Amino acid sequence: MALTVTILLVVLLGPVYAQQKGWEKEWNEAMAGGKKEGKVVVATSPDPVMREIAAKFKARFGITLEHLAGSSSQLAARLETERLAGINSVDVFLVGVQTVANVLYPEKMLDPLKPQLILPEVVEPKRWKKGNSGSPTRRRDMFCACIAP
Repeated sequence: MALTVTILLVVLLGPVYAQQKGWEKEWNEAMAGGKKEGKVVVATSPDPVMREIAAKFKARFGITLEHLAGSSSQLAARLETERLAGINSVDVFLVGVQTVANVLYPEKMLDPLKPQLILPEVVEPKRWKKGNSGSPTRRRDMFCACIAP
């Protein structure tokens, strides 16, 4: 009888334990999509450290990180022009708060960050500056992250 119960438990519960956790499935799908696309485009100010970041990103995730360099105003103008043309060539835009507050946010050129976060090591509130996952104003649609290696 005990052997029968054990076999039933293994047969019935095995697939449950074999399935990926929700975040793992979502992460694997995101990684597959990123690898299919072939690159992540990051627009930010010119900085030689981006070469090092790009190399580490490629080594960790197997996806090329392309750096689009320029001033915040130049990059914001480019994004706005592309958006009006139905083009979305930039994945990540790293700029100062003035460009966000005065250009990107009023023009609805931002997507919420928090729903895009998948990995538990990034989602955990203790990993965020001051232990919360939002900006100091805690707006749900604007976020700033300070994640140290």
